[in-house]
Amino acid sequence: MAAPENCGRGVVHGIDLRFSEEELEVGFSHRTNPPIIGVRRMGRSESVIITFADPQVPRWVRCFGSPIKCFLYRKKYEVCFKCGDIGHRSDVCSNNPTDKCTKCGDPSPASEHRCVPKCQLCGKEHETGDKRCKVLYRTPYVLKKRQWERKLGEQAKKEEEADEKPRHREAQSTIKASQRASRRDQSRDRARSMSRSRSKSRNRSVSFPRLPPLRTETILTANSSSENSGSVRASLENWKTNAPKVGWVSGTAQDANAEAVRKLTEPNKFLIEQNKLIMEQNAELKRQFDEIKTVIIAKASE
Repeated sequence: MAAPENCGRGVVHGIDLRFSEEELEVGFSHRTNPPIIGVRRMGRSESVIITFADPQVPRWVRCFGSPIKCFLYRKKYEVCFKCGDIGHRSDVCSNNPTDKCTKCGDPSPASEHRCVPKCQLCGKEHETGDKRCKVLYRTPYVLKKRQWERKLGEQAKKEEEADEKPRHREAQSTIKASQRASRRDQSRDRARSMSRSRSKSRNRSVSFPRLPPLRTETILTANSSSENSGSVRASLENWKTNAPKVGWVSGTAQDANAEAVRKLTEPNKFLIEQNKLIMEQNAELKRQFDEIKTVIIAKASE
């Protein structure tokens, strides 16, 4: 019974000729080995073919517990040297012997023909079935399947890349168009914001002129006077409560504000004059105090 094609086949070398196939099948049925369908010795050689249930062929197997290197089995084309055909050996050839040259394949060669060897498998200048022939061994089904799957994968990848190129270009063009549109929108928004800020600054400069700076010297001098500090504080509070609200576009509010500042600065002039008089009086009192002090010190020294 022939094993199915999807089964993996491996070959091991150096097996003792005293072991039968039944004994080898028991020896290779180790718990670490993959499931085995059958074991067959290659003629009377020390090489044994192992048929595995799985398509994967292990690199190492154990025979009676000993590790042995396992190689992928490649079947060789059988060449008949009696009839010159391929597919069977000479010992099982059922064809009638012919005059066909087994080296060059000439069907009716002359007695002294010049023979140029030609392989029927690869077409090169060597005999059919020569060990140097690269096509002598058949490619296992497992390798054919892998090559076929790899070829299909590469073809699908190429088709996918070919489909992705126009999509990528379309996506790039869409992204560039959106970027250009966003840049245009940003420039428009920037121009609008700049025009708005310019118009606002123009309106503010026209409708709300700058207030004249207050004279801090007069306010500090007025606060230094002990007599009129209460009146100044009351006038400031009155101005804060009664001052009109200033708007960005209201011109009358600006006039009212200037009038209130003018009314506030008028009593400050009076306070400045009073402060000058008080300072002069203080200086006079200090001078008199110093004179009295010197007189007292002089009398005490006598």
